[in-house]
Amino acid sequence: MSQNKLIKTGIFCLITLFIMIIIIEIGMQLIYYGRHGTFTWQIIEKFNIRGFNTKVNDERYFTMKKNVKYRNKEDMNFTVETDAHGFRIGHNQIFPDGNIVFIGDSVPFGWGVDGVDCVPSILYDILMEQGRPKGIINAAIPSYSLDQAVHRYRYEIAGKFNVQTVILQIYDPVSQFVIFGKKWNVKQNWSTFDEKWLAMQQDNFLKYSASYYLYNRFFKEIKEEFDPCDKLTINRFTNSIETSLDILN
Repeated sequence: MSQNKLIKTGIFCLITLFIMIIIIEIGMQLIYYGRHGTFTWQIIEKFNIRGFNTKVNDERYFTMKKNVKYRNKEDMNFTVETDAHGFRIGHNQIFPDGNIVFIGDSVPFGWGVDGVDCVPSILYDILMEQGRPKGIINAAIPSYSLDQAVHRYRYEIAGKFNVQTVILQIYDPVSQFVIFGKKWNVKQNWSTFDEKWLAMQQDNFLKYSASYYLYNRFFKEIKEEFDPCDKLTINRFTNSIETSLDILN
């Protein structure tokens, strides 16, 4: 085979490969857009804000919709129902003379099970069987941080219901703090967490690549900024937790 023919064959293969990559990229972007309503380079703070949530313009960022019955067959094999206050419905009821309030994240909310099988509902059943009835309010929301949870209590529960006990279960903001370290602040949570930081840690032409997005999203290790020797940052984090908890007092 002549040298010119080899060059032409090589150029043809490169052009074909480039066209195939473009077609694959366009196809993946269209698939992503079809599923999420946006392209990968437009990803913003939509982490775990689901169909039963609604956005609000305060420290909660989002809360529960009222009087909703929701089930997404793609990722939920259970149903979420809420009452007129936006609290999750199970066997629990609100009593005028005293209630136990659950706030926090997906654990007290009961992610993965129907309302009658979540912890607040089971506690209500136990108290009823023992002849010690108490009102139960399930005000937890999946993916909430501590600050979001206590502000939900402040805006939606305090002064509106007779509260005897508050049960708080929460994981975050610990994971965000470990990621951001000294850059962390109380406003960072899973609803404001910029997924572009996680999946696109450089702002150049690669951000338009669906393949590069998938690589970063699922395979690239997140660089954690937390320094366990940074006592000032740890003290600031601790003080912010105490400030959030003071809202419950």
